[in-house]
Amino acid sequence: MESIEILDRKFRLYIPEAEISAEVNRLASELTRDYQGKDPLLMPILNGSFMFAADLVRAMPMDCDVSFVKMQSYSGMQSSGEVKELMGFSEKVEGRHVVLVEDIVETGISMEYTLKELWKRKPASVAICTFFFKPHLFHRDFSVDYVGRSIGDDFIVGDGLDYNCKGRTYKDVYVVERRFVRQPSNILQIMNRKLLTLVGVVVLLMMVGCKHDEFIPDPEQMYGKWLTGSTYYRFDKDYWDYMIQDSTTVKVNGARWDTSDDVTEEEAQPFKWTLSENSLTVVHRMYMGGTVPKSYTVKSIVGNKMIWEDAFGRQTILNKQ
Repeated sequence: MESIEILDRKFRLYIPEAEISAEVNRLASELTRDYQGKDPLLMPILNGSFMFAADLVRAMPMDCDVSFVKMQSYSGMQSSGEVKELMGFSEKVEGRHVVLVEDIVETGISMEYTLKELWKRKPASVAICTFFFKPHLFHRDFSVDYVGRSIGDDFIVGDGLDYNCKGRTYKDVYVVERRFVRQPSNILQIMNRKLLTLVGVVVLLMMVGCKHDEFIPDPEQMYGKWLTGSTYYRFDKDYWDYMIQDSTTVKVNGARWDTSDDVTEEEAQPFKWTLSENSLTVVHRMYMGGTVPKSYTVKSIVGNKMIWEDAFGRQTILNKQ
């Protein structure tokens, strides 16, 4: 199928089943070459990797043990910044050659936690095998050893990947169409939507005094340190390195660090950020060299709480320190 609809989103064909199978076979050959005679333990991370892991094991012409674990760092589309262990290590891993199997590695938050817990159990070696990898979002000290395909900042479903728990069973992989919302299917839904819209407009007008512009943060509100989970962001006021390009754009230095990595503020990863109206672009320094932008939309700043949203609608709450 060239396109599919899941809930309120439309997705177009991204990678057909034949290409997926070819990548799986390549990864299986590489693992077989590297782990021949080592009795490897494959450890898929649920839920998304179960289909990829099953195909991978079937494609490997060697016997290997399989044990599942389950971690969670997202609730819906929003990152909590913390990892929960929902199903731990049931297999003895001491002295074993372990291969962690993932469907997709993005920021690496869950994988970092999994690695720390795994190394406590004294395996002989640990490698990471993922079908999809987003290198521009990955800012961790460990490496990803086996990669099926590197992709951009796209939201994808199919072959184990889901959108709100739907869409895992498609044999092809699909990418979201950015500007699509399914229309109501009957007149009652249309009437309900119009009524809800009218009520929402009335409430909004009451709250903002008839002002209908998007929220535009004052840069003065953003200076200082903000915390989400174990990650700090600092927006510097004292170290100006900025250029007023027009009446709405400011550029300034800042920093980012994660206390779960035992990184102090003095060792923080520097970045520059640009605030243009309500769009915040952060340019991180990648561990492999070079820089890459990450864009957010600042949704609100109320007191000591700021909410920003990425391109896929995933919101992050930051608390001012």
